[in-house]
Amino acid sequence: GLDSHAAAVLRDALEDLRVRRRTLVMVTHDIALGLATSGRYLLMAGGRVVEDGPSDRQDPARFASMHFGARRGAEPS
Repeated sequence: GLDSHAAAVLRDALEDLRVRRRTLVMVTHDIALGLATSGRYLLMAGGRVVEDGPSDRQDPARFASMHFGARRGAEPS
């Protein structure tokens, strides 16, 4: 966990990279931050990609549901 100031600095830096169309691979458990600051997402489970798509079309709550379903072995819906 970052404090609020450090989190804001990180969000700003990630947004700057996104606007400049830089490639960055980020692994995070902060689903909302990851989706808000990226152009694409990958959902991996069991060492394989189970979903890939544009971040702006993904809802954080649905993504979390897919993530936990995939971790239990269910296919994403």
